[in-house]
Amino acid sequence: MRETPTDDFEPTMTDDEALMWRIGVDPWLDPSGSLLVVLDRRVDLDLLRRKVAAGILSMPRLVERVVDTDRPLEALRWEIDPDFDLTNHVVEVAVPAPGDRRALLDLTTEIHMTPFPAGRPPWRIVLVTGLADGSGALIA
Repeated sequence: MRETPTDDFEPTMTDDEALMWRIGVDPWLDPSGSLLVVLDRRVDLDLLRRKVAAGILSMPRLVERVVDTDRPLEALRWEIDPDFDLTNHVVEVAVPAPGDRRALLDLTTEIHMTPFPAGRPPWRIVLVTGLADGSGALIA
């Protein structure tokens, strides 16, 4: 029995999960998606990080990283990232000028096409600042 915060999850990826993970290295085959949420006002980065930190307590997979090997028959597995740092996953980025919706959509595309750093849990939330109309946005 595992004595970790992720006792409800299997440490070994299913075959389907492993397939999606392995084809995701090619940006054209990447099965992941992104979510853009436009808000009516700006969001405070520290507040967002506190809310996400609280949410991680109910979704402990968010502190796990994928462990891959060079052996194709060995199963991929999840393990707790001993160096997990929320500031690597919840970040703030200013939208390029002029800060309009087109610039926001271009930024969303750029962030989506950026691979997750190897050796870290594969997720991010980007707090977007600098929107011309004073609104806020989140990209996940």
